[in-house]
Amino acid sequence: EGSRLWSVDTRIAASIPHPVGRIASAPIVRLASSPTGSCLIALTSEGHLESCDPRDPFLDSPHSSSRSSLAADLDATAITFHPSGVLVATAEAGGIVRLWLVAEGAEFARIATTQESIRDVDFALGGTVLVAAGTSGLTFHDLGRLGEAR
Repeated sequence: EGSRLWSVDTRIAASIPHPVGRIASAPIVRLASSPTGSCLIALTSEGHLESCDPRDPFLDSPHSSSRSSLAADLDATAITFHPSGVLVATAEAGGIVRLWLVAEGAEFARIATTQESIRDVDFALGGTVLVAAGTSGLTFHDLGRLGEAR
């Protein structure tokens, strides 16, 4: 039967389906959704960065074609998608931001910030600027044409 969701405007009940699967074997500490919602990136408590397509009917299977591991042993404090959906940024406590190519599962670039500890990261101005928020306030990093990534 699932849970019930009530529309605030019309008071019409909508049913929420049962969970369709799991993408990680360890607790999730951060989660990001691509701009289209077709990709989820999860950061586990063990430092694994995993991706999946939530539309995959075989999501719960360890052999699902939409599940992949992007990285392991990360000390990440935040993750976010680039507006293009092609890149994911992970921020680390030590002031490093890594950019990952989602489809390839590979690190694309590293950005050394002036932050001692980054607590959040995001893209601004259409993805041309990376913003790191941390113990030193906000720092802005011009990514040039990276905002037009693939």
